[in-house]
Amino acid sequence: MAITTLTPVRLAIGRESKVTFATGITVASTSSLEALFIAVSGSNVSALAKNITITPPETAHDLQSFLSVDTNDFQNQMLEEKPPGLATFTATMILDEDESLEPFLTSGATTVTGGYTRYQTGKSAGPDTDILVNISGSTAGSSGVVNLALIDSKITKFGDVKVSGPDGHWEQDVTATCLAKNFYWEYKD
Repeated sequence: MAITTLTPVRLAIGRESKVTFATGITVASTSSLEALFIAVSGSNVSALAKNITITPPETAHDLQSFLSVDTNDFQNQMLEEKPPGLATFTATMILDEDESLEPFLTSGATTVTGGYTRYQTGKSAGPDTDILVNISGSTAGSSGVVNLALIDSKITKFGDVKVSGPDGHWEQDVTATCLAKNFYWEYKD
């Protein structure tokens, strides 16, 4: 038997990665997730992020025990599969301009005298948001690309605003969830 050695592709993951927010993405097998997000018309915002965590949906199983034993003298048992959970995205967004994420986090804006736009969070009628996290190799279009997408997700946390950093930007924690059927994970080989 021959021994096969795998040489992994080294991903050039910076401390800050690009995350794209959009609306109206329809997933098709004719284009990569990244191409679908680039082609979308309307709202599409890219921002740098750090501390990105993506939790794929998990499927729980419960043990069901029955009377008697099977033919091998083990307890009659089976695993009951539960519905899958939610996919979750959490990140600290690095922002340096106004009104980049607000359209995805609220149900609308109010124009205020003096050139201001006012937003509120927590409204139940917030829009669905499509989120793409693109992790790529050292050169664009090379192998070693990973795309993770949450389609029709809901922003569940528009969190802490951190303005104390000395590097000229402000940061905000964001959490979103989507159904298991709307979570996509693709690799470019």
